Amino acid sequence: MGDQTSEAEDLENVFVDASKEPIRISYAAIKDITKNFAQEIGHGGFGVVYLGSLKNGVVAVKKLSIPNDFSNKQFLDNQFLDEVTCLKKVKHKNIVRLIGYCVDTQGELMDIEGKLRIVEMPQWVLCFEYVPNGNLHHYIQGT
Repeated sequence: MGDQTSEAEDLENVFVDASKEPIRISYAAIKDITKNFAQEIGHGGFGVVYLGSLKNGVVAVKKLSIPNDFSNKQFLDNQFLDEVTCLKKVKHKNIVRLIGYCVDTQGELMDIEGKLRIVEMPQWVLCFEYVPNGNLHHYIQGT
């Protein structure tokens, strides 16, 4: 638990200081911040967004999902890498800021053809500043 606390504090530092770069954070720390993905606040074609808590505010944590029929994991890895690279570069007052990301693999028990097996499941997570009410209109200036 101590490592997750330290990582949450590191994420907190990025959260409160807009000049800091997004950081890599472990899946265990993400689970801790979101209380094991307890509160869903949105979803889309590529994943579900959960509410996460830090000491000085809340964050939106997007857990990306892989379509069941998608077999090209390397393509998805590259897509995620491209997205993180792009989001790390974007700095604008009207864009929600990426503060952290997670790339991890978790072993999960699955029944495959009647046999219980451990399958490695990739976990891709993006952690953003939270914008309440799902609407950026209030935050966009000059419109």
